[in-house]
Amino acid sequence: MSAEVTGAAGPRPPQQERSREALRKVLAAAEDILRTEGPDAFTMAGVAERAGVSVGAVYRRFAGREELVNAVKDRLIDNMESELSAALAAADDSLEGVVDAFAGAIVRGLSAGTDVFPHLLSGKGGEAKQERTGRAVAVMQRLFLDAAGAHAAQVRRADPVTALATVFRVLLGGCIHRMLTVQNVPDGISWQRWIEETSDMAVVYLTTPGRHHE
Repeated sequence: MSAEVTGAAGPRPPQQERSREALRKVLAAAEDILRTEGPDAFTMAGVAERAGVSVGAVYRRFAGREELVNAVKDRLIDNMESELSAALAAADDSLEGVVDAFAGAIVRGLSAGTDVFPHLLSGKGGEAKQERTGRAVAVMQRLFLDAAGAHAAQVRRADPVTALATVFRVLLGGCIHRMLTVQNVPDGISWQRWIEETSDMAVVYLTTPGRHHE
């Protein structure tokens, strides 16, 4: 097997443009199969055929199916992190602006992989996938807390940092839950309306004094 495969550590980034283009084709094909046919149809041979490369070329880059699935997840998460960073940088200079920007970016990021993320969030795929998810959540939380922290004076909860972290978890978790359930349990509203409603709830929570805790 080629030295390009690094096993549990993941694939080594290609150095030549031709190799980078081949990798992009493989990842795009893998994502497309997950999106259109689901995980049962996801095979290394199927990905190779759709990407227009040999099966050997796929195995030279990825040790197996699980590593390739993790690479698809990495690509989607990287896009989400970039989208979130850009959205928060361009947000209105207010607590409400940051919350709106965060909710909108998360919705757009998850919507881009609506048919893929359910398979990637299934809990299958080993420790590498779970670790990558944990790192992504930590990065997104840091981005949100950094942006919202600039408006901490508007937060009226006793512990502003905990309150902002709670909002982060509730908005992210609520968005993921809706993405996974809205087709089978529709709520009759658009994603834009959902962003507005949940953002309003978050801002009201942050700007309302909480219960006294010893």
